[in-house]
Amino acid sequence: MTNKGHENLIPTTHFTEEEQREFAKKGAAASAEVRREKKKRKLILQDILELKLNEKVASKIAKAYGVDAKDISLEVAMDFMQVNKAIESKDTQAYNAVKDRVYGKPKQEIQQSIDVASTPTTNSIEEVEALLGDIAKTDNTES
Repeated sequence: MTNKGHENLIPTTHFTEEEQREFAKKGAAASAEVRREKKKRKLILQDILELKLNEKVASKIAKAYGVDAKDISLEVAMDFMQVNKAIESKDTQAYNAVKDRVYGKPKQEIQQSIDVASTPTTNSIEEVEALLGDIAKTDNTES
């Protein structure tokens, strides 16, 4: 089954400038709403991660890792759990997640080489000009 949803699309060139502006305005408003919602979710999640754990759980984590219990937030507890998973389960993904969290993700560099003739030959220029001439002739005959 193929997706034929694109068949009913109308190019923007078929609309007046005023209609195109209206479409753009509606798109900008929708985009702004999505940005506001994402920001709101991010702030709520940050607030949740900053919550302090109950004393019993916090003191247990603090004792295990040698830190002060009052410094243990939900986020810190989750970080400790990730470290623990990396060590106890020998989980490489957990290890990488901890390293990325502390040191940042490493940048991946892509090396690419392209062999290009230093100067184009006269022959290749002539071929391009002939091709462009053929295209121009085709355009004129279709009109």
